[in-house]
Amino acid sequence: MTQFIKEKQRIIGRGIISLPLILFVLLSLFSTLNSASAAPSSSSLWDEVRSGFTLKERKDPRLIQHILWFKNNPEYLTRVLNRATPYLYHIVKRAKKRKLPLELVLLPAIESAFRVYAYSPGNASGLWQFIPSTGKSYGLKQNWWIDERRSPLESTEAAFYFLQDMAREFNGDWLLALAAYNTGAGNVRKAMRAYNKERGQVANTHVDFWELKLPRETRGYVPRLLALARFIEESDKYGYTLPAIPDHPLTIAVETKQQIDISLAAKLAELPQQDIYQLNAGLNRWATPPNGPHQLLLPHTNAVLFNDNLQKIDRKMFTKWDRHIVAAGESLSEIAEQYNSNIIAIQQRNKIDGHTILTGDALFIPSPMDPSTRKLMDDISKHPSEQPYFIAKMATQTITYKVKPDDTLSEIAEQFYISTKELMRQNGINDGDILKAGTVLAITINVTETSPTRP
Repeated sequence: MTQFIKEKQRIIGRGIISLPLILFVLLSLFSTLNSASAAPSSSSLWDEVRSGFTLKERKDPRLIQHILWFKNNPEYLTRVLNRATPYLYHIVKRAKKRKLPLELVLLPAIESAFRVYAYSPGNASGLWQFIPSTGKSYGLKQNWWIDERRSPLESTEAAFYFLQDMAREFNGDWLLALAAYNTGAGNVRKAMRAYNKERGQVANTHVDFWELKLPRETRGYVPRLLALARFIEESDKYGYTLPAIPDHPLTIAVETKQQIDISLAAKLAELPQQDIYQLNAGLNRWATPPNGPHQLLLPHTNAVLFNDNLQKIDRKMFTKWDRHIVAAGESLSEIAEQYNSNIIAIQQRNKIDGHTILTGDALFIPSPMDPSTRKLMDDISKHPSEQPYFIAKMATQTITYKVKPDDTLSEIAEQFYISTKELMRQNGINDGDILKAGTVLAITINVTETSPTRP
């Protein structure tokens, strides 16, 4: 379709029109539109989620008390699912890639109520509530710069690895895998051994989840997830309207290729710093980690702005490094505190082994460009937003886009999930007009639109 439109624009721009050409264009367009209309489409992410439910236990009558709870508390459920909006598309796609039951994508609703800054008394953190040791076992970085247990995309990958491991541990029984995710595989095996011992059976004989004497929390945990899946599946039946989440990404991970100060990233993306931190909750400091990951999760349209603006900045300006001359009697800890920095960061940057520094040494100290960033981060972590930040503030958003060489209207429209016709209408472009590089387009989109019209 894109190649066809390019050719059409090229030919019309040259003024070459003939009856055979017109017939060819019309027939090609009809064929393309007919094929597109025949292709299956899903305008809402919920349609895709529901089509991937495979756990037959969600139909179990023992779930009714949990289903009724969701029915009687719709405001709570709406808040939880609204928080999922920036991340759910990514979670669903990762689950489908692994061919997992899509009931699992709802697990953060049970674990953390989809709060990226959720923290439990047992030191579990993030959407998927990893404790430090399990997080490290599954590759989640935890250091002075970052805690990937709170990073939505990284923690999702780790959670799915963990769940798949648990499913293999229990011969593909997803209910036991979920129970193990909550209480530990050891406790599930212990409950199975106790059950089999009471009945004189071989210790490792498979036992159904519903028969096990598991901790009270776990006995409610698994049915609650199954009930949520069924409630979402039959939301119309229960008179509940699911929050609108489109079946396309509202956020995108952009590569910075090196450490970048968050206050600078916010300027480049034309976003408040707090939005950057809410979407990238794994960040512990004023910048991305020096050794990576060198990426940020940004709203789709702001990611385009960020990438464009990033090309205009000298990479030497991505972070701030103060030059400090060591005074007599100074220690690394004192210097780190003075610059709101960290001993390890200073050691790494200056290749210092141990804590010995000499009077007169010149040290490079990493420090924030914006001194208010530290307080901002503290405020966000203690009082995280209840709303999906950029979606709440920018439900309807107008951005500018500078046309690049070889851009076509259809490609630009597809990039912003609007129709070519709508893009033309917004910018007063008529059929046959030639799109010139350097032209600035004003594009108004609705980021919560559930029925994006494809070109």
